[in-house]
Amino acid sequence: MSTEPSGRNDLLAALEQAGRQYSESSVLFHHAIADSLGLNVTDLKCLDIIREKDGMTPGQLAKLTGLTTGAVTGVIDRLEGAGYAQRKRDSIDRRKISIHARPEQISSKLAPIFTSFQQAMANEFNTAYSNREMALILDFVKRSSHVLQAETNKIQQQKQQS
Repeated sequence: MSTEPSGRNDLLAALEQAGRQYSESSVLFHHAIADSLGLNVTDLKCLDIIREKDGMTPGQLAKLTGLTTGAVTGVIDRLEGAGYAQRKRDSIDRRKISIHARPEQISSKLAPIFTSFQQAMANEFNTAYSNREMALILDFVKRSSHVLQAETNKIQQQKQQS
């Protein structure tokens, strides 16, 4: 008797289960990375956001993450204390600050971790998938990210309304 999914509903159920396992593995991987850097997972993910959108204000980070401004202050304090980010005052309005990643500090710690991960993934994908299949996987990941973002926004809006 085959354990492979046969129909559409079976495939959707198998995708849901595999997605949960992937999500759990991803969370644990990021927890291990954060721990190796002396951070928590929230700090690490905020650092990713700060790196991606260099020059954002604490208020923008709070809005984007759904964290309170007080929690964001704590995140920034920890990231700054560990040397991964820095506050910069606005040259015109000194009351305003923006948060910037410190790429030299980050790359020295994160590069070895992500280089290993990227090589392992490339090895796995190069032996298992054709270019066409990899394009399909890329489309799946992009679409899944859009769904996750939309569902995150929906949850945050529901919370604000209650």
